[in-house]
Amino acid sequence: MLDTARWYVFQSHVGKEFLAQKQLSRLKQRFETFVPFEIKEKKRLGVVIGHEKRAIFRSYGFIRFDIDKDWWRPICSTYGVKRLFSTTPECPIPLPHDTIETLIKSFETVALAAPEIIPATPVVEQAIIAVPEVIAEHAPAVVLEGVFAGNVGICEYSDTEKTELLMQILGGDVKITFKTRDVAAKT
Repeated sequence: MLDTARWYVFQSHVGKEFLAQKQLSRLKQRFETFVPFEIKEKKRLGVVIGHEKRAIFRSYGFIRFDIDKDWWRPICSTYGVKRLFSTTPECPIPLPHDTIETLIKSFETVALAAPEIIPATPVVEQAIIAVPEVIAEHAPAVVLEGVFAGNVGICEYSDTEKTELLMQILGGDVKITFKTRDVAAKT
């Protein structure tokens, strides 16, 4: 039997991406959902106190269903969900084929290769600190590590700690912040 289910974008209430994902995946609804995330260090007074999971596309997630076969209308009234992207309430807009599958595969590759998250770094008696290269504004840059490895964006801001790139994702420009050591100027 041919699988005609497609991926759609849902908007969640601010900071409720994972709550919406949990509600949509529950026993009654059972939708396949995907919320890309990254693990960020939580710091207090410059000291790492832990790690937290943050959505990469804040307030957005992806949901897969067949518009003709699945009972999809309750999605918009699910706790945590604000709306489905659509031209009208009767016509949600599907994402291009293989867009989310490619994104999921890249996350699986990174998750399999990623080392275990280790709490704060132990004190080292002598350390050589390499200062990452700061990228010029409006210059093209390539991502070296993580889910977006190999993708190119335009530098909006860069210092020795972080670099903000403007990247084309899902047909729109999205500003994403990376650690400067994970980005290099494109030659």
